[in-house]
Amino acid sequence: MRAIERTLYLLTSVYYLADIYLSFNHPYLFLTGLCLLALNFWHEGLRLQQLPMFLGFLLFTGGKYFSSATPLLNIASLGLSLLSALLLILFGETDFSRLLLNGRYEVGFKEFRSHIHDNEVSVYYPVDKEYHARHIGERNTLWTRHGEETLQGMARASGSNTYGGNGKKESLVLMRHLRKVYMDTVYDGEMSKEFINDGKALVPLIFCHGISSNRTMQSGTCRDFASHGYIVFSLDHKDGTASFYKSKCGTKQAYYDNSKLLYDYEHRREQITIRVKEVRALIDEIFESDFLEKRGFPKSVKIDKEKLVIGGHSFGGMTAIHTAKDDPRVKVCGTLDPFLFSHHKEILAGEFVMPVPSIAISTEYFHPSVRKGFPSWDTLKALFNHAKSKENENIIVNKTGHLHQCDLAALIPFELFMLARVKPQTTTNETYLMFSQILMDFFFKRGYAPEGADRNAVTRFIDNMRDQWLKYDLKCDS
Repeated sequence: MRAIERTLYLLTSVYYLADIYLSFNHPYLFLTGLCLLALNFWHEGLRLQQLPMFLGFLLFTGGKYFSSATPLLNIASLGLSLLSALLLILFGETDFSRLLLNGRYEVGFKEFRSHIHDNEVSVYYPVDKEYHARHIGERNTLWTRHGEETLQGMARASGSNTYGGNGKKESLVLMRHLRKVYMDTVYDGEMSKEFINDGKALVPLIFCHGISSNRTMQSGTCRDFASHGYIVFSLDHKDGTASFYKSKCGTKQAYYDNSKLLYDYEHRREQITIRVKEVRALIDEIFESDFLEKRGFPKSVKIDKEKLVIGGHSFGGMTAIHTAKDDPRVKVCGTLDPFLFSHHKEILAGEFVMPVPSIAISTEYFHPSVRKGFPSWDTLKALFNHAKSKENENIIVNKTGHLHQCDLAALIPFELFMLARVKPQTTTNETYLMFSQILMDFFFKRGYAPEGADRNAVTRFIDNMRDQWLKYDLKCDS
């Protein structure tokens, strides 16, 4: 909880009311406000929703000390401070407290480095709720796995224009509030006893991040799957698209490379080649007989190797699709806003054939936003038209954009809407969760559900959202 921000709203409101009704203006209150502002900036970081409060404070100070103050100015300052408080109530803290998972389990977190390519890999897996409640306070997992360095990479992404290639970055001042976000996962937690003692097998899922992203940017999605009994592996790719990468020995590190144009065709194809090799090597490692034991899990815990699922967001979607095409161990594929630019020519020509059941969930604004570079929507439709498997779904989610499919939708929803210049919504946590729930429902129907997964909870959630949000281009009812 951002206690200093809340204290500021309370103090400034009391300050203005005291001046309006009691003509009380003690300098210590003013100095206390200044000190809290500085502490808020340093310790918690500033959020866009605080801007009205800051403006009100400046108006009040200017009116009081540099010109003649009026009751109207005081009331305006009070109103601005209350507006910031209202925005906090409507859009929430910079945390995951409003992202309410509906699986039977809570989630644990481990991380390791892949053996061949030295990718950093996050592992999300089910833990018992009682265990989670006892240990989450002391072992909650930091969202930015490399701290300030992760934020530096994210700043490079934020500074790029739509098509990339400018090499600029935003100031970290705008991202300080993300430094102390925790994922509500127990670090190195104990696997749920149902998978240790009862013989249940975990269903493996590999999730690939997009351009300028990283292995925790879809932690909400990964946690949702883990809460239903999947074990989810999300890796930082070493193709220049990850927010930040550091080698095991620490001698090599790299930030997201935003000097490349988004539609650099040859460069994106080279990156996909790197990514697919990394994912296939990770699959080799996961399928080793002693893999889980090496990662600290009990020997009795098993992975169902016949149910390997792969997914990804944006460029990670194309990574997942290409891996599913090349590797017969992948049984089903699910993607969010797949960015198919690197292979759109082959897909449109019918030369790229998907062999496994697949689902793509697109936000309403994604395909129009990239159509200047290539016919994205036509490419996606062609992918399904030429697919070998006919058990496919292609869905559009109304009134949503690309970043609705990542953790930022839960952490900073107000800022996202302001930067996108669209009307703010207070339902971003629900819509973010909806993407993983739809993917899960598709996997369930294809037979890739973990034993004991709560299918009814997933079905109820989607049914409550379907009429308002979903539009089916291609639907598989079986």
